[in-house]
Amino acid sequence: MNKAIEAKIEKALANYIKMFPDEAAAFMEQIKIKRKEQKDEFASTGKGSHVAERAILDVPATVDTMFSLALTEDELALLRSDKGVRWMAKNYPIFRIPEKI
Repeated sequence: MNKAIEAKIEKALANYIKMFPDEAAAFMEQIKIKRKEQKDEFASTGKGSHVAERAILDVPATVDTMFSLALTEDELALLRSDKGVRWMAKNYPIFRIPEKI
């Protein structure tokens, strides 16, 4: 992720927390609950499961809208790619479902 995109994301997230503090606090509580419900710190699906994918991030619709307004289509596509999702999970753990990636 390049520094220009990172700056746009940081600004959008700062604006979200400033503009919607109650929603942000409620969302963070929901993430804590989801983490407690996981089988392990990596959010595994459990023994015997044949599911190959697991959720890494949960981003409120308001944040997604703010990203859509702040980023170009190409930047948004990069953020939503596997690489972008992993970057977001590592750099913004408040949106990460598992404790570890």
